[in-house]
Amino acid sequence: MSATMESVMQWIAGYQEALGEFGVEEEDVAFPLSPRSGVSLLIGKYVDRTVATLSSWLNNIVEGDFKFEPKASAEGRMWTPGAVDFFRILNEQVAVVAEVNQGDMLLRVGQAAVVTMEDFQAAQRRYVSDGLPLEMLCAVINNNVRCYDESLEFAEGLEERFAEHLKGSLDVEGACRGFLDLAKEGVAACVAVVFSDPAFAELFTRLYCSEDGRSGSIMGSVLATLEDFLQDFERMVQPPFYRRLAEALLEECVAHFVAAVVSFLRSVTEDEVAAIRRDYDRLRQFFARYTKADKVARECQPLADVCEFLMADSVESFVLSYTTLLTSAPGITPTLLANLINARATSDKHMTKADAREVLEHCREVFIDRQARAGVEETGPSVAQTAAAAASTAAQAKGGKPPNAKEVAFRAAVNVARKRGGGAALATPSKSAAL
Repeated sequence: MSATMESVMQWIAGYQEALGEFGVEEEDVAFPLSPRSGVSLLIGKYVDRTVATLSSWLNNIVEGDFKFEPKASAEGRMWTPGAVDFFRILNEQVAVVAEVNQGDMLLRVGQAAVVTMEDFQAAQRRYVSDGLPLEMLCAVINNNVRCYDESLEFAEGLEERFAEHLKGSLDVEGACRGFLDLAKEGVAACVAVVFSDPAFAELFTRLYCSEDGRSGSIMGSVLATLEDFLQDFERMVQPPFYRRLAEALLEECVAHFVAAVVSFLRSVTEDEVAAIRRDYDRLRQFFARYTKADKVARECQPLADVCEFLMADSVESFVLSYTTLLTSAPGITPTLLANLINARATSDKHMTKADAREVLEHCREVFIDRQARAGVEETGPSVAQTAAAAASTAAQAKGGKPPNAKEVAFRAAVNVARKRGGGAALATPSKSAAL
């Protein structure tokens, strides 16, 4: 039936072209395109069939991609054939239509193709949100980086095929960027899987409240584990997104360290603060091997600011250091600070409970004032929070223990420590090679 419709449209195009060669004006040979005209109804029926075909192929491609283990290239990069198959089918559908019509029919098929790209992203996203192994998540990243490039080429080719009066009329940019967004979600999901590993997650609950934490032994274990994962990611993920993955690991690691300090620190001594500063230095040195030094310094700033807060020697310096901390980590509330202030009062004979209450009250005023001036509104969970929740749910589904009260409180502290201030949004490049 579709072939018959194509033949009819081809005949119409040939008929109009022939009359044009005899000098008949274009507007005199054009068929009416009102919603109920025969040509419009024919185009509508053809587009409906094209959408049904694309939807069927899309479902088969996605199901096949996630049913089996991903493949590895010669370099070890993870991938599945779905991305190649998907754009091959889209290009074939457009090429067939462009042969017979470069006008309204091609535009409507192009619009259907854009919707199909968005549906393809949504179908993948459902699998990612359900929890996937690291190898498959790496394939999701690589596939969608490739899809981004393929979608740009598809958009350029489609634009070239349009009749002159339709050029620039189809918005494909949002659908193209959607593939990069999905690759970024794959990165967040990889990070969540790393930090949901029970043995690795347990290390952070022992920081600054055990001898191993104070000695630096736990920090050594954290960095050794991260290095193992980063070596695996370097092999499995395309280079343009490998650094992005390393940066996401850095951001999550800092959030966990800040949460560990505000959750578990029980005394504030020179040795305790020295241990935090030592870990801060080791963290910066470690990640400087994987990304730019200024990026590392910016992401690690909350840890340095926490140390300054711990060592404040007056109400004014506490307030000033908390104001600075809110610049780098705006999610650290006075409620979280209460543990640090109490720890300081417990170990500092010059700081009374009344002093601690005064410091906390001033910090509350600073926080409330900042929230009011910033016009902060409640927002939904971040990509990192969503990925972490999915990874935790998946781990429990596989037999993992549900978190206890201490772990729940720590995860809540990690969530607020993930919030960052002062960073500009990353721009979307024109090609993945520029990532």
